[in-house]
Amino acid sequence: MVERFDRHISNSRAALFERGLILSDKGSYENKIVKIVSELIRYGSKFHPIGNLIEVPIFAASYDHQLIQIADACAYCINKYHTANPSIFQNYWHILYNKFRRAPNGDAQGYGLKIFPFS
Repeated sequence: MVERFDRHISNSRAALFERGLILSDKGSYENKIVKIVSELIRYGSKFHPIGNLIEVPIFAASYDHQLIQIADACAYCINKYHTANPSIFQNYWHILYNKFRRAPNGDAQGYGLKIFPFS
């Protein structure tokens, strides 16, 4: 996710902004996430240098921030479309899918959409 966000900033720099900040929901994994993102900022990922983040993520309660609530709602709808009942979430899926970053061939999978296996 950090790599994709950094790449979005890099690709959109002229049109949108210069650098970005991650605002994330508070949780029990904050220290681990800060450590991982700090290492990504310092060393980059296996595939991409991370050079467009201002600092490590800031954590806040989702009920205090509308942007976190929007991200939660989008993730919920995408997850339900892929794991529960696609017909109920089909309209939301189509709205969100049209916003994903895409490969040159038009495919969002692996570019703007990453699906991780559930165990």
